Amino acid sequence: MSSIGWLADSGEGALRAALAAAVPELARMPIRLNPRYVQSNPLYWSASAIVDDAFVVKYAWSEVRATRVWREGELLRRLHQRGEWVALPEVVALSRDPALLVTRLVDGEPMSWEWASALSDPDTEEVGGQLARFLAELHAVEAADLLDDLPVVHPAAQADTERLRRGFPRLVDARRAAAVLGWCDWVDDVLGKTQPVVDVVAHGDLHGYNQVWDRRTRELRVVVDLEECGVADPHFDLRYLPGNAADPRLLQSVMSTYTSLTGRRMDVPRALAWNVLTHLGDALWRTEAQVPLPGGGTPTSWVDDLDARLTAHLA
Repeated sequence: MSSIGWLADSGEGALRAALAAAVPELARMPIRLNPRYVQSNPLYWSASAIVDDAFVVKYAWSEVRATRVWREGELLRRLHQRGEWVALPEVVALSRDPALLVTRLVDGEPMSWEWASALSDPDTEEVGGQLARFLAELHAVEAADLLDDLPVVHPAAQADTERLRRGFPRLVDARRAAAVLGWCDWVDDVLGKTQPVVDVVAHGDLHGYNQVWDRRTRELRVVVDLEECGVADPHFDLRYLPGNAADPRLLQSVMSTYTSLTGRRMDVPRALAWNVLTHLGDALWRTEAQVPLPGGGTPTSWVDDLDARLTAHLA
């Protein structure tokens, strides 16, 4: 198997040179680089761009990220070979050296908190049902067959409880620090229970901005970014849902439909435990890296948001 190649840097010139080598018909087309935060860690040296308002190209300028870009493209190709995936990106081109993944651009908007929170009960059921059907289909894929000979990726939340105990209390006052430490104990207890959990092929990073929706028709157009796809607890793919809307209806809808489709009973505390690690872990790494929290939040406000969320979902 040939080696993985990556770009010299993150600039448009390096991207055009890579396109000229891998997909020459796109190299001279208009390019719009998507915004990103500069990171010093090569683990995060990747980005995407829009080419000719018709294609999305993912690229990287470190070996670890280039490997992820190529792996994602190969996963998409294998999934499309195994069935009709309406809600997965269409692979237009995939290159290993340099590592580039080109998919067709799909019009739509992300699942924002504002949109999901404003949905009526019937619309919430419709939206949740579509997410559940996507997850049920993905989770039914045979992992050994799909992931054979690909680099191993272990889907992981933004932090574990050890990391949160060590880093988060210094970001907030004593009362909130105590709450975080209590949640960490609760998460360890919930995820440590020996209930039967069969691992599945998980998307790995199913937040609202990796979903493209037609908000008018409430149609899930496409689910993007499978770089974190790997074998995991099926609840892991529910980890963003408690924070995607203002109340528990969306999570409840997805879980109910998913159970009816798969026969797999889903556990609300387990989904919430993964959400705690995701939500607090996101606030921790962003604060330490001096990356703004979405919506202009602070570690303090994110603890308060999580407190209200857990109360609502566990009531």
